[in-house]
Amino acid sequence: MREYSGEEIDAWIAERTERMPDFAYFGGEDLNYNGRFISVHRDSYCLDRSNWRRIKEDAEEAFPDAFWTMPCSHWAVGWIDHLMVDVTNREAVAWCMNVCDDLQDYPIYDEDDWSSLEHDEEWECFCNNAVPDISKNLEKRQFELEGYIEEGELLTEAEDALLAAIRWFDDLSKEDTEQHLSRALSDLHDRGYFGSGDDFWVDADKPEVMEAVETHIVAAWRGTLTEELHDAGQLELPL
Repeated sequence: MREYSGEEIDAWIAERTERMPDFAYFGGEDLNYNGRFISVHRDSYCLDRSNWRRIKEDAEEAFPDAFWTMPCSHWAVGWIDHLMVDVTNREAVAWCMNVCDDLQDYPIYDEDDWSSLEHDEEWECFCNNAVPDISKNLEKRQFELEGYIEEGELLTEAEDALLAAIRWFDDLSKEDTEQHLSRALSDLHDRGYFGSGDDFWVDADKPEVMEAVETHIVAAWRGTLTEELHDAGQLELPL
C-alpha cells in the first residue's frame, strides 16, 4: 500500500467531489462529502465491467460504511453508475487512491475475474447469435437425410448415425443442448472461428463449424447408447 500525504489526499478529494457539468442530483446524500471513485455504464467494455464489480466488492468488504452506488441516467450511454466514497473516511480514500494508481500501472484489477467474464460473454453472445443458425443448419441436414430415405436411397453408416444423433439431440433440454454445443465448439476460438475483442461471433455456415458440431453430436449420441447398454448389463465399460 502506498502512503499519501495529507495534501495529496485533499487534492484527490477536491477533484472527486467537484461538481460534474450538466449534472442534477436529487438524492439524500451530501455530495460535498462523497467523491466519485470509479464508474461503469451501459457500453463499458468487458474489462471495465470486471474491474467495477471486483473493486466494488473489495471496497464494500474493506469499508462497509464508506461506499455506496449512485445510479444516474445519461444522454449518450443510457445509464451510468458511480461508486461513491465517503471522503471523511480518509483511510478509505487512501485505499481508493492506491487502486487508482495500481490501475494506472496495470489496468486489470483481477485477471481471473476478467477472463471468467470474457468467457461468459463469449458464450452469451454465441447463444444469442450462433445457436439459432446452428440449429437451423441441423434441421436442414436432417431434412436432407430424411429426403434421401423417402427417395429410396440407402444412407451410409455415417449418415445413418448422424440422422439418429440429430433426432436424439433435438429432444434434449435447452440446458443440455447448450452444454453439448459449448463442448463441440470449445476449440474453435483458437482456430479463428470466433471474433476478437468485445465482439464475439461464430460463423455457423463455415463447413468446419458444422463438422465440429455434427462430430460431437454423433459422439455424444453413441456415448448415450453405450451408457444405456452398460446400465442394462449388456456392456462393460473400461475403467
